[in-house]
Amino acid sequence: MGALEDEAAAWEHFLALLRGLPDPVDFVTHGWLASAPPHIAEADARLADFVGRHPGAFERRLAAVAGDPELWALLGRYPLLQIRGALGQTLEALDPATLLRLLGDVRGRLNASMLNKVVSLFAEDCAKRVGADALGGLDLAPELRDALRCKITCEPLPDILPDDVHEMSADEIGEALAAYMGMTIAELETRLAPGGVSQTGFLAPGERIGEVIRRDARTLHRLGVARHALAERLEGAWALEPVIGYQHDPFHTCDVYEQTRRGGAEFVVENQSTGERLRGGDLLPSLIRRACFFEGSVHYRVSPEALVRVLGLG
Repeated sequence: MGALEDEAAAWEHFLALLRGLPDPVDFVTHGWLASAPPHIAEADARLADFVGRHPGAFERRLAAVAGDPELWALLGRYPLLQIRGALGQTLEALDPATLLRLLGDVRGRLNASMLNKVVSLFAEDCAKRVGADALGGLDLAPELRDALRCKITCEPLPDILPDDVHEMSADEIGEALAAYMGMTIAELETRLAPGGVSQTGFLAPGERIGEVIRRDARTLHRLGVARHALAERLEGAWALEPVIGYQHDPFHTCDVYEQTRRGGAEFVVENQSTGERLRGGDLLPSLIRRACFFEGSVHYRVSPEALVRVLGLG
């Protein structure tokens, strides 16, 4: 068959390749996870050839149809390993920097499931090819840059807000978090409200993220307890209980804890002298450490006063 010469033909070829993949069971049965069948490898090679001869064209098409239902129905049908095996040459031909910049542009149009699939299928490999040090030179939202860096280096996620956050105004805190997320404060607070990234929410309706964090940061400062020390003590003292479901970090649009599976448990911590017990979500130490965020007036909030008291830091 001849070479693909235009973007429309290349895109239809891509969808036809996905539609023609064997059922996942057949891939395992016939040992095709390690190497794709010849006809699939040939189709992949034709698409990779087009991508290489038309820099940026296929990447832009991917971004333009990021939320297309048919595309996600096809991608959702197969395990990631199977898709990687079928599209190995095409994935290698994509320009990593271009694709990462486009991902940054479209991430707001994707739900969490779609975005995690995109990151796992395309972005992680692209980030590795670009290199962790070069990610800072791309026009990406800081949260996405940090997430990709964390995925390829396994380094801890950096703090979002400074140690002296208690000296910042509520507006300054909100603006700093919004800039980190690459969205407006209103968009961030909608994301944190009930029904956003969590059914129960990280903020109660009407609460402002800057006001909540400023209040709790000033409380910690008054108590003379550093938030990093508090988070470390909590992790050293808690007992974890698995829960049904999984909660993503609210300050990242893709999953940053897929390796450790943090977000799938509740903690219980008890003061052995008084018998006082506290319960909360296992994301809390990270939220405290990185943003001095104890959550708003919602189900999983644990107040800094209570945490300091039960952990014996007061």
